[in-house]
Amino acid sequence: RQIEAQVLTELEGDNDQALSFSPIDKLNIINMKLASGRTKSSIAREKGYAPSYVSEITRLNFLPENVLELIHFGSRLDYLANKTAEELTASGVPFIEENGEVIAQGISYKNGLVLASLYPKAPARSKFKEAAAYNEAVTAHAEACEAVTQTVVTQEVIEAALTMSEGSLKKFVRGGTPEPTTEPTTEATTEVKASGESTEPVTAGKKDKTKVVENAAG
Repeated sequence: RQIEAQVLTELEGDNDQALSFSPIDKLNIINMKLASGRTKSSIAREKGYAPSYVSEITRLNFLPENVLELIHFGSRLDYLANKTAEELTASGVPFIEENGEVIAQGISYKNGLVLASLYPKAPARSKFKEAAAYNEAVTAHAEACEAVTQTVVTQEVIEAALTMSEGSLKKFVRGGTPEPTTEPTTEATTEVKASGESTEPVTAGKKDKTKVVENAAG
């Protein structure tokens, strides 16, 4: 995937060189290494990640491109905080206007994982004796994933992912009743290193704002 190496360059200006990698930047790097023949465990050792983190973040590969962009924006909210509505619209960044203030929006890494969890796991070749049966399972899996994607990209789900907490989003996408959250919060995720130490948290930004620009799902 080629997502956000340059998408926000114009908006971020002089801050661009100072930015840390977003979850989607990291996903792109891991995907390139996997494509070159590397294993997840070797990438984890090289980067100092727990093996579970590499498996976790690659679940985002199920998500469509526009949702991955929103996850990238979710880690850039501090840098987008002072941008105008016109600047945000030009780069496809969703936002709300509250009391005359323009507030950029994005999907947090954790909420991205919630959406990715809706996709079924791919069939393992080792589970099938016959190639024909495996191929049928692969086809069925692809169709199931496409059906999930059609749900994920709806305005209703995108808005929920932009505005709800992780717990509320889990209930929402699985048909439950999310708990209302009235105060905006700032959520951070921390990568767990193999040594048990942590890296800097990835800020996910303000939550529970409900007026979302319509092109966020498009």
